[in-house]
Amino acid sequence: MGTLGVRGDMTLTIEHVPTGKTVEFAAYLENLADLYTSQWNAEDVYGRMDPITTFVGTKRSYSVSWNVPANSYAEAKDNLAKVNQLMSFLYPLYSNKGGAKGATAINQAPLMRISFGNLIRNSATGGGLLGWCNGFTFDPRIDNGMFHHNGPQGMEYYPKTILLNTEFNVLHEHELGFQKNDGPGAKFVFRNKALNNRNYPYLATEVKAEDNPPVIRKLKVKGPYGIVRTNTIAAPPGSVAAALGMNSLSGQGSGRDPGEEK
Repeated sequence: MGTLGVRGDMTLTIEHVPTGKTVEFAAYLENLADLYTSQWNAEDVYGRMDPITTFVGTKRSYSVSWNVPANSYAEAKDNLAKVNQLMSFLYPLYSNKGGAKGATAINQAPLMRISFGNLIRNSATGGGLLGWCNGFTFDPRIDNGMFHHNGPQGMEYYPKTILLNTEFNVLHEHELGFQKNDGPGAKFVFRNKALNNRNYPYLATEVKAEDNPPVIRKLKVKGPYGIVRTNTIAAPPGSVAAALGMNSLSGQGSGRDPGEEK
């Protein structure tokens, strides 16, 4: 179990569905927002204060922005090549029916799959989440400077940091909503049996003992003859002592047990 900052040990993966090509970025995230929008048709009726409404559906979209930093000139060049590949994912796959000079037609639209750990994923399969992007914004952070040199085709500039952002519209590949189980003890469940409240829309695995270990603390207790002894106590998860944040070395944390004596 580790604690991650907003840094490169997190990976954002984007796949171009028509070609199967993928590009990965170290996820130095600036923003990650998942928007759910319910759509209703509302009809106003004379004499009625409230409209008559009909449910249409619920749409889902992500807003993601992330920085692509470079620690060296070589990394800056690689980053720009990755950005080039990402931008190419906005174009479709064509079929060439008439040879090199014949007419072309769109064979597949530029759908994409995006993966980011347990927060952006297909809940039924664990793979990438399908959808389409409204586009990408390429925003070099000019204040951070650029690498540059005079190349064979003129001056070349490679930003030290690039900010990318996109709006991603989700296309779920599994059923959504609820249904009632038949038979005794009927209850409402997800229409897709692979879904539950721990994997849709985000994966939240079952809590294990190692996820929340007991808090160890040492208490100094004064005896009847002034002798001080140290008692080591394991505070169970969820207890008041655990909430006080006692640690294993000093017995001190965000607070001190009211019964502790110095």
